[in-house]
Amino acid sequence: MSYFDPSTRRYETLRAGPFSLEVEGEEGTGAAGVLGGRARIRALATDLRFIHPAPGRLARTGSSRLWPWLLAALPLVLLPAIVLADRARQQYALSASGRRARIAREAAAHLTRARRLAEKDPAGAGREALLALHTWAESQIGSSARALGRAQLRRSLEDACGDPKRAEEAVRLIDAAEALRYAGAASSGDAQRLLEETLSLFEGGQPR
Repeated sequence: MSYFDPSTRRYETLRAGPFSLEVEGEEGTGAAGVLGGRARIRALATDLRFIHPAPGRLARTGSSRLWPWLLAALPLVLLPAIVLADRARQQYALSASGRRARIAREAAAHLTRARRLAEKDPAGAGREALLALHTWAESQIGSSARALGRAQLRRSLEDACGDPKRAEEAVRLIDAAEALRYAGAASSGDAQRLLEETLSLFEGGQPR
């Protein structure tokens, strides 16, 4: 150890010989005691699962590489299918059978509304039944039925469906619907009877 001595005005060096150090304490408090020894280390090792797979196991298989290509190709397959389906739907809507189906749905919708109005508003039920009958007649003859007179409408329906009795029944129900629509004292019973006969006509039943 070096130090400056003011009395001699110079640096002095002190030297000392070796010395011994004794440490006292309880047994097992060393590093091995703190960790619990080798047995304790083995116990801790069971709590930690270190995954170290072989490099070959992490390689991608051929099937896992396929799905990104399938996802990329899916729009290319679906888009033409959607376009073709929409084109087929438009062609069907413009065809004679598609037009008849659309008109038949409209007639059924009017008849459904007429049923809802039959109890509380017989005149309103007559109005909806008249619309349903006109729509049905147009689906049969392929043209507007509202502008035709009764005799002309009867002949057109007879030519279209080939059934004179059914054509006569359709014209009679149109007259009955107009009468119910404008009748001041229409009853729910009259409306219900008209709707039953109209439904029978649409389903191809025999006139009553």
